[in-house]
Amino acid sequence: EITLGKPGLYEVLVRNIGRGPGNQVRVSVALPSWAEVVEQVPTTGTVEIISNGPKQDVVWMIQQIDPQKEERLRMKLIPRESQPIELAVQYTLLAPVNETKIEVREPKLAIRVDGPEQVLFGRAEVYRLEVVNTGTGEADNVVLSLLPVGTGQKAPAKQNLGSIPAGEKRVVEVELLPRQTGALQIQMEVTADGGIRSQLEHVVTVVRPALVVVVEGPAFQFVNQDDRYQIVVRNPGTAPAENIRIQVTCPESVEPDLTAMKGVKPVGGSLEWSIASLPPGGEDVIEIPCHFVGMGDARLVVQATAEGNLAAQGECLTQIQAVADLALRVEDPPRPVPVGRDGLYQIIVENRGSKAATDVHVVGFFSEGIEPVAARGVPSKIVPGQVVFEPISKIGPGEKIVLEIQARAQKPGNHVFRAELRCPSSDIRLAAEETTRYYDAMIAEKPSDSASRLR
Repeated sequence: EITLGKPGLYEVLVRNIGRGPGNQVRVSVALPSWAEVVEQVPTTGTVEIISNGPKQDVVWMIQQIDPQKEERLRMKLIPRESQPIELAVQYTLLAPVNETKIEVREPKLAIRVDGPEQVLFGRAEVYRLEVVNTGTGEADNVVLSLLPVGTGQKAPAKQNLGSIPAGEKRVVEVELLPRQTGALQIQMEVTADGGIRSQLEHVVTVVRPALVVVVEGPAFQFVNQDDRYQIVVRNPGTAPAENIRIQVTCPESVEPDLTAMKGVKPVGGSLEWSIASLPPGGEDVIEIPCHFVGMGDARLVVQATAEGNLAAQGECLTQIQAVADLALRVEDPPRPVPVGRDGLYQIIVENRGSKAATDVHVVGFFSEGIEPVAARGVPSKIVPGQVVFEPISKIGPGEKIVLEIQARAQKPGNHVFRAELRCPSSDIRLAAEETTRYYDAMIAEKPSDSASRLR
């Protein structure tokens, strides 16, 4: 019984009493259209209400009901007319199918690579390639193809591996000789009958050391001067440079200071250094202190070699010049001289340079009250208050010339002697002077009278 306008609760129970699963179960509940279905809650499956004119069907779809299991559909109805409700329930299910299980075996191929990820340029490396049948069936007519990308090789290298049973593998060793740096991509493909195909891309990083030699030194220098060269050996590559040998050839005009250098080994007419290893981006600096002994262009050459046929060269050109370096010194009498007695003056000219000084002019000047009386050393001309020496044609490196002048004072006092030197060929002008005390000998013999006069 159910009251008009009030809800009534009904349940539809479906139980599988058989031994096999019930598949695609369709339960249909037929109701008049004036019986309003306000709620339908299944324990499983889906529910759909289908209108059919004066009737309606509540369709409950269940995918599967296992043996000895049951499912329920809860429905809440509200009658809108005072008539009997004929509630008809029907069900259908998928009939069981007789089947035979046929096992299908499928071959599957995979490629594995065993070898270094980083290799040295120009050095052969062996890679172990494994072609594995990871499937359940035998792979027939297996072919392995390899193509290094970017090497200019257009056709892949192929190798027939025959048949590979399920779970087994074939091993192929490949020697790789890299001829380019950077990332080397190797494309590998394995195929078999039945359209079976497997691909693998393997990237190998190819590194290579490099050598750069930079030589720094004076572009210009003078004979008998000290200076130094600096040699910088760099590795701008991507791998360590091993067993580096540095050989330096010095010109005859450059004498290296072996005592001030570390790790140097004289070999014949050259200097050698060794560096066990230089990392990528690393550098080593060698200092060569030296003394310049000759004129002309001096070319210092550096040759560096390392493993892997690496070589680099650098050089530095120095222009070495010789100059005349004249020094002028005056020596006057070491103690006061009596008036009327000769005082000896010496003009000392010394060439401290590395080049001969030519056409050297020397003149001696005396202050008022003293006159030169004689000169020696080179021919000269004596005039009042001066001694003009004839030009000295040449003063060699390290050579010293001494010119002497005898002078006689006419009155007591401090008298100045000045020597001037001029060398136009070397653009040298020098001057030196001394002051000498001359005294009256008669006054010196009578100190009491002299003292009274001085006061």
